[in-house]
Amino acid sequence: MTLGYTFLQHYNVNFVMNNVFDAKPQFPYTGDTTRYWEGIIGRSFKLDVGVEF
Repeated sequence: MTLGYTFLQHYNVNFVMNNVFDAKPQFPYTGDTTRYWEGIIGRSFKLDVGVEF
C-alpha cells in the first residue's frame, strides 16, 4: 500500500507499507526468497521524502 502527497509543486512525501496483513509464506516453502521476501521479514514500512528541481 502506498500513500503519496505532493505540495508546493516541488516537494513530495510517500509512505509505503509492504505485507499489509502480515501474511506468512506457506510451510514448507520450496521457492526462492525474492518472491516472498515480505512474508519472510513480515510487515515493513518506508517513508520517502523528495524535492524536484
